[in-house]
Amino acid sequence: MELNPAEWLNLVLRWFHVMAGISWLGGSLYLLWLARIFGSAQRSARGEAGEPWIVDLSGSLLVERLDANKPVQPKTHVWFKRETTFTWVSGMVLLAAGSYSGVFFDASGREWADAVIGTALALLLFALGWWCYDRLWSSRLGDSVLAAGGVSIALLLLLAWGLSQLLSGRLLFVHTGALLGSIMTLNVWLRVVPGLTSMSTARATGAQPDAALVRRAYLRTLHNSYLMFPTVVLMLSTHFPLLYGHRYAWVVMCLVIVAFALARHVVATGGAGKWALPPAIGLLAIGAVVVGTVAPGRSQSDAVPFASARRVVIERCLECHSSVPDDKRYAAAAGGIALDTPQEIARHAARIRDSAVRLRTMPPGDGGGMTDAERALLGHWIEQGAKLE
Repeated sequence: MELNPAEWLNLVLRWFHVMAGISWLGGSLYLLWLARIFGSAQRSARGEAGEPWIVDLSGSLLVERLDANKPVQPKTHVWFKRETTFTWVSGMVLLAAGSYSGVFFDASGREWADAVIGTALALLLFALGWWCYDRLWSSRLGDSVLAAGGVSIALLLLLAWGLSQLLSGRLLFVHTGALLGSIMTLNVWLRVVPGLTSMSTARATGAQPDAALVRRAYLRTLHNSYLMFPTVVLMLSTHFPLLYGHRYAWVVMCLVIVAFALARHVVATGGAGKWALPPAIGLLAIGAVVVGTVAPGRSQSDAVPFASARRVVIERCLECHSSVPDDKRYAAAAGGIALDTPQEIARHAARIRDSAVRLRTMPPGDGGGMTDAERALLGHWIEQGAKLE
C-alpha cells in the first residue's frame, strides 16, 4: 500500500483536535466542579471552614477562591483559553478539508453548491449564528433566562429545519456542531477573557473591576458549560448514520441537543440537578422512537425490474465495489465486496439494504449523490426478493 501523506496529515489533525477538545472540556468541567464546591450551602451547614483540598499522588493541593475586590495578585494565572483556540482552529481545518473539498448535496442527494459556495455559506452561518446569539443575550430579553432560553430553542428549531432543506443529514449534524463550537470559542475570547482581564487588572491596581464585564463573562461561561455536551455529541454522531440517515434528522438532532444540555445540568449541579435527568432520558427516548419509526418506504405495487436496480448500483457503487475499482485508493474491491455481476449484486442484497437504504452509510462521505428515490428503489427491489429479472 502506498504512503498517503494527505491521509496521515488528516489522521494527525484529528488526533490533535480530539486531544485539544478533551483538554478544553476537561478544564471546563473542573471549573464547574470548583464553582459548585465554592457555592455549596451544604459545606457551611456541615460547619466546614476554609477551602477544599484536592488529593493527588503528590499529596494535597489547597484550592482557594480570591475575592475579586481584594487587591491580591497571584504570580501564576491559568486561563483555559488556548485549548479553546486549538480545538476550534483544528476543527475548522478538518471541516474545510472534509466537507468543502468537493460539492454539497442536499437531503435528497441533489448537488446544489460547489466547494467555494459551500464554504462561504458555512462561514456566513457561523457569523450570523454568533451575531443572533450575542444580540439576544446582550439585550433586555437576555435578563430573563426563561424568555431568552425559549427564544434560543425556537431559533435552534428554525435553524435545524432550514439547514435540513439544504444539507444532508450528516452535514446537518456537522455544521450545527461547528456552529455551537464557534459560539463557545467566541464567547471565550470576546466575552469571558475581557471579564477575566478586568478582574486581573483590578487586583493588580487595587481598583474595582468592571462589574458588567465580569457578570457577562460569568453568564457566557455558564452558556458554554451547557453547550459543551451537545457539541461533543453532535460531532461524534456523524459516525452513526442511524441518527441522521432519514428525513427527520433535524428533529432528532434538536432532541439530542436539549437532552444533553439537561445532562450537563445534572453533572454540574450534583444532587440539586437530579430533576433534569428524567426529561433528558425522555427526550432521548422520543428520539429513539422517531428513528425507529422512520422506514425507507414500503414496497411499490409494481415490481421493480432488476435493470433499474442495477443501474443505481453501477452509477453509485461500482467506483469502489468492483474487482477493478475506479477509485485508485483500492487495489481490489472495497471491503471485499464486488458488485460487477448480477449474481454478486443479489448475493449482497442484504448488505446493500443495510448500508445504502437503512443506515445510509454508503456511498461514503456525503452520499456520493445517491438520491432518496434511488435508495428507495433499491429498497423496494430487495423487499420484493432481489430477483434477477
